[in-house]
Amino acid sequence: MSSMTVLETLVLGIPLLVNSGFSLLHSVSFFRLFKQKEEPVLLHISIIFISVSLLFFFFLLAVLIPDTPSIDFFLVANVFVWIIFMEVGNAYFSAFLNCTNLLEKYTLPLFGGSIGMAVFTLINRSTYLLIDPVRIEIFLYLGSFISIIYLLVRAYMRVNLILNNFEDEEIKLMLLTQRVFSIGAFILVYTCLSVFCWLVFKGIEQLDLILTSWNIYDWLVYLNVIFYLVIILGAFISSKRIDYLQIDLLSILNILDSPKTT
Repeated sequence: MSSMTVLETLVLGIPLLVNSGFSLLHSVSFFRLFKQKEEPVLLHISIIFISVSLLFFFFLLAVLIPDTPSIDFFLVANVFVWIIFMEVGNAYFSAFLNCTNLLEKYTLPLFGGSIGMAVFTLINRSTYLLIDPVRIEIFLYLGSFISIIYLLVRAYMRVNLILNNFEDEEIKLMLLTQRVFSIGAFILVYTCLSVFCWLVFKGIEQLDLILTSWNIYDWLVYLNVIFYLVIILGAFISSKRIDYLQIDLLSILNILDSPKTT
């Protein structure tokens, strides 16, 4: 293994591995809660984290298997991006089932369209990459990004309206949830801007994980890995400080789904 390969493994591989590993732990933790509580929102959150784990895992493979074109792994990872968005939407509707508006209900078809476009891109790469750079999926993906930010902001506001109904462990959980909503929305905006610039200025055929060829756009995209590492680790540490046995999840969901949160 050359010194540059070692450097790439350290700079890229370790953060990606930690992100993937801790996302998997989150997924297992929420799936166990789902088995205990049998609340659909917990299953959707578990699927979100397993999808995040797989997303980072495929980027890790791009580092560990440099002989394979990075674009192969990027296109697979892209599918999981939109699956994550879909599951965030499903979790949102599971929590706010009876008080969602018409605009919010249109987000799921958007996410589904993005998943379909990502799968089409993966299957038809050779043909797809010959098409003009200004393509329909840009607008579809942009609509999905705007929708996910909208849902996160709405969720934050709705939780904020009913915080005075909670205390002790429940208030800890709700404040942590709010923190994840707010930080997640900010990071997603950064992700959207940095990745869009990456694709526009570098070109999809030129994407790679070779450090010697990196420019400012590559480093700006790489910062996403660090940001998500901080969020995932922070959420994991904070969640371990909460005693879930003292939390009445059904009561929380009933309050969230009450007319007060509209």
